[in-house]
Amino acid sequence: MIFQEPMTSLNPVFHVGMQIIESITLHQHLPGKEAREKAIDMLRAVGSRRLSCALMTTHQLSGG
Repeated sequence: MIFQEPMTSLNPVFHVGMQIIESITLHQHLPGKEAREKAIDMLRAVGSRRLSCALMTTHQLSGG
C-alpha cells in the first residue's frame, strides 16, 4: 500500500523501481547492483508478478 500523503509517498514523476533503489542505497548502504536486486525481491514480496512494474510510475500502478 502506498499512502497518498504527498510528503511521505513515492514521487509520481519517477519510476517506482528507481525510488526503491534510491531508498535502499541511502539507508542500507548497498551498491547499485545489490540495491537493484533487493528492490526486485521487495516487489516480488508484495505480489508483483511483472518486473516491468519497476519501470512504471505510481499512477500506472494505482488501484484507485
